Amino acid sequence: MSAEWSPAASAQRLVSVLLRYGLSVVSVGAAALIAGPLGPLLIPDPRERFVDAIALLYAAAVFSAWLGGIGPGLLAVVLAVLAIDYFITPPLFVVSLDTSYLPRLAIFALSALLVGWLSVRRRRVEEALRRSHEELEVRVQERIADLTRSNQQLRVEIDARKRAEDTLQEQAALLDLTHDTIFVRDVNDVITYWNRGAEELYGWTSSRLSARIRTT
Repeated sequence: MSAEWSPAASAQRLVSVLLRYGLSVVSVGAAALIAGPLGPLLIPDPRERFVDAIALLYAAAVFSAWLGGIGPGLLAVVLAVLAIDYFITPPLFVVSLDTSYLPRLAIFALSALLVGWLSVRRRRVEEALRRSHEELEVRVQERIADLTRSNQQLRVEIDARKRAEDTLQEQAALLDLTHDTIFVRDVNDVITYWNRGAEELYGWTSSRLSARIRTT
C-alpha cells in the first residue's frame, strides 16, 4: 500500500481541511465580534465603526481564501455576509437579508471572492515557480555531479596514460643501453622504434630514419 492512501496520510489531509475551514470560521468570527458586541467599546463613532467593521470582515474573507483556498474563502464570504446582515444592517441582530441591502451585500461578496480568487491564483503561481526553481536547482546539481564524475574519470585516464608513457620511455631508455639491435614495426610495417644498437649496426640514427620514413 502506498503512503498516499495510508491512514496516516488520510488523517493528515483531514486535519489540514479542518484547519483551513476552522481558520475561516475563527477569522470571520473574530471580525464579527469586533464589528458587533465589542464594536461600541472599541470604536464609539457609529460611522467609523461601520467602515471598520466592513473592512475587517472583508479582510477576514480575503485572508481565509488566501490561506485556505477557494472552499474556505467561499465559506468566509458567506459568514461575513451573514455577520454584516446581523450586526451592521438594520434591523440589527436579525438575519433578514433585506432586499434593499442585497445589492451591497452581493457587491461585497463578489469583490471578496474575486480578490480571494486572485490571491489564491497568485499563491499557486508563486508555489509553482518555487517548485520549478527547486527542480531546476536539483537538475543543476545533478548535472554538476555528472560533470565532476566525468572530470575525475578523465583525470584518472590521463594519469594512467601518462604513467604508461613514462613506463614506455623508461623501457626505451633501458633498451638503448644494450648493444643488441632492437627495432619495432607497427601493423603497417613502419618502424616505430629504433634503438642505439640498430643505429650502430645499420648506421642510421633514429631521427634520420624517422625523417626518411616521413618523406617516403
